[in-house]
Amino acid sequence: MMLEREETLSTNHSTKMYEDWKKNNCQPNFWQNVHPDPTKNCGPYIYATNEITKDGGNSVFGDKNHDTIGMIVVNSNGHVVAGTSTNGATHKIPGRVGDGPIPGAGAYADNDVGAAVATGDGDIMMRFLPSFLSVELMRNGASPSKAAKMAIHRIARKYPRFLWSSSGSFQKR
Repeated sequence: MMLEREETLSTNHSTKMYEDWKKNNCQPNFWQNVHPDPTKNCGPYIYATNEITKDGGNSVFGDKNHDTIGMIVVNSNGHVVAGTSTNGATHKIPGRVGDGPIPGAGAYADNDVGAAVATGDGDIMMRFLPSFLSVELMRNGASPSKAAKMAIHRIARKYPRFLWSSSGSFQKR
């Protein structure tokens, strides 16, 4: 199919964001609870605390500010696939690769076993590959629920306050 004309997908708002970013040599961002102050500095940023809890306060990731989607699909022939979106934040840190394209971090599937998806802090997901680990634990006989909990406990050994909430989600503060 041939396009008859080229057209921009930019809006006045997105163009202004880009121009401000270029002018200030700094990315607009969604960082919270970090040093240096993201409203005055371009980073790199360090979390003000490594605590990860399940209730109260200003979470860095949570159901109100994180829109990554993980999906597992099984077709009519039993073929299993898993995928994940990115969170859609604009002006990502140059050179930063998120967890979405890293097999085993955000998503992993194996037709012989099943699939798993994860969301949250992408850096943690890339470090611990919880989706891959969950599938491998299921391969060794763990139920999906048990495999997920074991993957989370592996993270919690390095981040002791990383807690599994009753809704099955994680929040980092």
